[in-house]
Amino acid sequence: MATSCTTSLATNVSMTSDVQCKVAVALSGEVSWSLPDNLENLAHFVVSAARRPGCLFVHGYANRDDGWIATLRSMAQRVPGVRGVAIEGRSSRHGVASLIADCTRSSFVHLADELRRRNGGRRSRLGSMIYSAPMFRNIWLSVFMARHAAPHAEFIVRARVDHRLKMPLDWAAVAAASARGRMCVGLRRQHYATQVGGVPVAVRCVADDQFAVGPPALIELYARVFADFWRLLLLLPLWRIDMIGHTNERIVAAQLRFRRVPYEFLPIDGGIYHHRCGCAATRRVLLNCTRCGERRAAELNASHVRVV
Repeated sequence: MATSCTTSLATNVSMTSDVQCKVAVALSGEVSWSLPDNLENLAHFVVSAARRPGCLFVHGYANRDDGWIATLRSMAQRVPGVRGVAIEGRSSRHGVASLIADCTRSSFVHLADELRRRNGGRRSRLGSMIYSAPMFRNIWLSVFMARHAAPHAEFIVRARVDHRLKMPLDWAAVAAASARGRMCVGLRRQHYATQVGGVPVAVRCVADDQFAVGPPALIELYARVFADFWRLLLLLPLWRIDMIGHTNERIVAAQLRFRRVPYEFLPIDGGIYHHRCGCAATRRVLLNCTRCGERRAAELNASHVRVV
């Protein structure tokens, strides 16, 4: 594997090895003021629910630099169980683009170009491909952190930094799937009943990219989309007329087939978190949310990030 596939441009990375950790949570995505809240949520509904020693790792990016990243990293580190936080700032964009091009042999660009050529006027949704490569890179780097800093973990959970659960994770179902040699791909409960029935997992064309849990070796293969993509590209169903939608989910399904990862779907109660400021936690830190976010940061600092 090329070194560009595992290189992070985050500065002042905090990382602590945890040999006692049995449940490692790897979070990725665009960070915002909601990060400490979401870490608390997952520490409670995932780690505590497992009744095993746990740890959390974050590899994300931000649309700004300055001292904001240092402040957010400091707040995240106060959440018990957090062992690693790496946040790449706005100034690292060009370096990240170079790493992506080298690791993937520009295959994400080739995919976008080919979809544009095939779909002609249906180009409006191709803009999301801009986010695909960085997203899969951060997924891979967060799991890579967890694998190396928690070498004795029995399970790894992959989640978005803006994902929150409303109920404890069903660890009995996770353990049962693991006993069958499978990992679990999370699917929101309201979608589970309509999407799973009647279609064998082995031939499904989509698999959600927001949440997954399972034995470390299987989660590593699930997360290797970024490192594998230049070969995986040959297996994508570009001929499908609906390939222009849910492209990332089709990429995940293709990866699981490519790496022959046995998996099943797990209904989860949760979704993307919009924090009290009324701002989406990812995509971008909206300017009209900044003051509210700063007030929330002051609250978290004053409370020293109380664990739920």
